[in-house]
Amino acid sequence: MWKDTSFRLLILFGLPLCCLTGKVFAGGTGQSVVAVAPKSVGLVAQYKLEGNAADTSGVQPAPAGILVGSPTYDAGPSGQAICFDGDDYVNCGNRSSFNLTSQLTVTAWIKVNKFDKEYQTIISKGDNSWRLARAGKSNSIEFACNGTAAAKWNGTGEVPWAVVGTTSVSDGKWHHIAGVFDGSTLYLYINGVLEAAKSGANSVSISNHNVLIGANAQVPGRDWNGLIDDVRIYDYALSQAEIASVMGKSQINLLEPVSATLFNIAKRYDKAKKFEEAKGVCQLILQRHPDSPYAGNAQLYISKRDILSLIESKKYTEVQPALDKMMVDFANHPDLPEALYSIAGRHSRARKFEEAEGIYRDIIQRFPNDPYAVKAKLNAPKIHVYYLIASGNYGEVQPAIDKLVADCMYNPDVPGIIYWFGKELEALKRYEDAKSVYQRVARDYFDNPHAPKADVRIPKMDILALIESGNDSAVQTGVDSLIANFRDNPDLAESVFNIGEEYYNQAASYEAQNLNVEAGDCLRKALVVCEKMITQLPKSIATAWAYNCAADCYSRFGQRKKAIEYYQVLLDGWPDYEFAWNALLLMGRAYQDLKEQGELSESEADTRTMEIYQQLLSKYPDSKAAPIAKRWLSRHVTN
Repeated sequence: MWKDTSFRLLILFGLPLCCLTGKVFAGGTGQSVVAVAPKSVGLVAQYKLEGNAADTSGVQPAPAGILVGSPTYDAGPSGQAICFDGDDYVNCGNRSSFNLTSQLTVTAWIKVNKFDKEYQTIISKGDNSWRLARAGKSNSIEFACNGTAAAKWNGTGEVPWAVVGTTSVSDGKWHHIAGVFDGSTLYLYINGVLEAAKSGANSVSISNHNVLIGANAQVPGRDWNGLIDDVRIYDYALSQAEIASVMGKSQINLLEPVSATLFNIAKRYDKAKKFEEAKGVCQLILQRHPDSPYAGNAQLYISKRDILSLIESKKYTEVQPALDKMMVDFANHPDLPEALYSIAGRHSRARKFEEAEGIYRDIIQRFPNDPYAVKAKLNAPKIHVYYLIASGNYGEVQPAIDKLVADCMYNPDVPGIIYWFGKELEALKRYEDAKSVYQRVARDYFDNPHAPKADVRIPKMDILALIESGNDSAVQTGVDSLIANFRDNPDLAESVFNIGEEYYNQAASYEAQNLNVEAGDCLRKALVVCEKMITQLPKSIATAWAYNCAADCYSRFGQRKKAIEYYQVLLDGWPDYEFAWNALLLMGRAYQDLKEQGELSESEADTRTMEIYQQLLSKYPDSKAAPIAKRWLSRHVTN
């Protein structure tokens, strides 16, 4: 049960700030954190960079860092700062005291001259331990502690064991950066303010790489381009009050309580679809700030995410009990309608229309004055129509649409909703029903953007019905008429392609039944439609679809050279085409087929295939075709 309590005390890292001899003063919705000097015994190294790279921590032995390259010095936040131009750094060595596994804090002042390389480094102990660096290609900073996350990294996106800021530091100004790991959570502070947090329950990995300021010993080419000052390494997790002291501040003024900052971080993770990270931050709120008003928000978010996960994993029998519990536990929480609305939407996307409609109607009944009830009043009858279509109750669809229109007459989304009912019926081959819906949109909402979309689909329904009935001679006449009558309609190309696609799908169905003659006949009809698109209609993404379909048809008819020509046109004209990787794979196979047929020499066919597959691996290394290309290259390319 969530606690509807007021904020009483700001807690950092599980301890009230007053226990750390610092103080927090509330002012409106924000607070002030009074600085507290960090423990001197916890300081592992400090590089003030006052014209040299000496370690001024007082820890013995404390050898100075070694300057590599020709760094210069300029004015810093206090005294001098070291200036790197992208090819120099400070080598701090590989002391055992740098192998910090259970807790650590790394701080520095930075000023960016230019972000021109990925992961440009402030300070690091290689990639396999800890680092403070630019976050990929972004303008912000990340604090990474390898080993603290169970998840693997696939080489793209956010590193699982890194916590990433949102503030741009590439603005020519000084910024103070602090990365903290307290044994269970990673934190990133920018200018003394908490920017990001992420759970990290495992210990930090140890590496044999030297600690470098301004570079990464494990991954060369990440050199800093800018100024760095007062670099410090601590063997424990500094509090926000201690970070304020390190910055030389007497206090830091916060715009909101830390629990509010954490919940905003969780929402940011949620928006980025990093749901486990969002849950982890919410769990942190419950552990560290159980009496804050945001604890209730965090509890509700976790409950909601757990239910959404059950839907995503198709554990539908477990959804209703969890939903019932959530509605009891958070009956008076102001965000419950929003959470329910989100769950209903996920049910809808999973095509569990009956369940979705029930939740929408619950929102309307329980929270009639909530903004999400207004949204639910449109979604409930909309989902009811989808339920009728999915359950085959086609006779009830039109009356249900009539009721939706009557109840939501002035809602601007109604024309689009009705249009998508037509699309749903069309997908089920209910062409007459779909045509009736499209006619309604074109007639009743003629000034709506969906009207021309519906208009061009009305004759398309007649053509698709002709295909189904086997009246193929009338189909080609219908296609010609469609092109002539709707030449200026932006949706014409897609509608024409859908007709060719229907023939192509019929061919696939015949092939599955070993009816090869019938399949070939359908492929020829599909090819005729695609060629009309290519020769008669303006170029669009639908033209790319037509080239792809036509190339496949030519290949199946044994016309490999024509298929290669069409695939090349597709790749040249639409380099960002979604299935470009597949076109490359099929081009390579076509060249190999030409070799087998004796139409190309082995040398020429293999050279062309090698070039294509190398291009495929370079551009689409994670595609489904990549392993096939790798296997071929491994057998045919010798070093």
